[in-house]
Parts: sequence; C-alpha cells; structure tokens
Amino acid sequence: MSNEVQLDPEVIAAALQFLEDWHVEPHSVEVPFINWGYGFGGRIDLIGTWFAGGPPDLVGRTILLDWKFRETKPDQKITYWPDYVINLAGYGVGYFDRLPYKLLEECDLVSVVVSVNEPGRYEFKVWELSEVEQAWLEFYADLQAWFVAKKYDPREGPHGNDENDEDE
Repeated sequence: MSNEVQLDPEVIAAALQFLEDWHVEPHSVEVPFINWGYGFGGRIDLIGTWFAGGPPDLVGRTILLDWKFRETKPDQKITYWPDYVINLAGYGVGYFDRLPYKLLEECDLVSVVVSVNEPGRYEFKVWELSEVEQAWLEFYADLQAWFVAKKYDPREGPHGNDENDEDE
C-alpha cells in the first residue's frame, strides 16, 4: 500500500503554472534533511530560485516552498493557517542552519495553496521576517515540549551534541 496522494492532473497543472507565472526555477524537490544540532529533520517540498521575470525584488533569491493542496471557496481569499509558517520556519532554520534574521537575508519562505476544487486556482504568500521569527519560536518550543513528553532527545547520542558521550 502506497502513502502517495493522487492529485488530479488539473491540480498538478495549477502548481506548475505557479512556477511558470512567477518564474521559479526548481533546483531540488522533496529534499530530506537532518539537523543534529536542533535534533529534528524533515522533507522540504521544493528549493529553487526566483529568476528574471519574477517579482523584481526577489529575483536571484533562494525560495523554500511548501505546497498546500486543499479545497477553496470561490470568490473568497485563501486563508494561510499558522502551522504553514511554523512548518516553513522550522524547515528553513533546520535545513540552512541559520536563525530567521540571517535566513531571510537570502531565502524566501513561501506557502503556495493550490485549489483541489477550482481548476487552475492558486495563491501564494511570501512570509515576512516578523512572522517567521514568531513561527520559529513556536516551532522550537513545540520541539522542546516533544523532547520532554517523549523523554527522548536525539541530540544526545552518536550524532548529537552531548560532549560527555564516550565510545564504549
């Protein structure tokens, strides 16, 4: 049994249209990463570059993109839920190993919502520094709470930062 989600070709076409319309050149997709220093990892949907013809103030910058495929309501603006930026902030800091203020000097965190019920519809949001900083704090707090709840910290062990570990 596969965990893959099957998307309608029109939905895929809308996602590809975003890349074309906004001049995003993908470099890598479904990028796995582990950050041993923070003790977490994940999989980033897309890393690319805004290129000529894209938003003028973003051309040449790296883009870390998270796709969201969901139902939308005709004639209503799309809502961007708080967990969208929390996820992106965690993954951006984890992958690039830079705190938000340094990360956003060269990289944009972008949520793209593609409608599964309105063919061709997509909207996107480039997250602002204040939003990413707050989201990182929430992500990091949630991560620490997870360590406590699970009584497990992956940073302690063969790949972690525990300087007291000795080979036995």
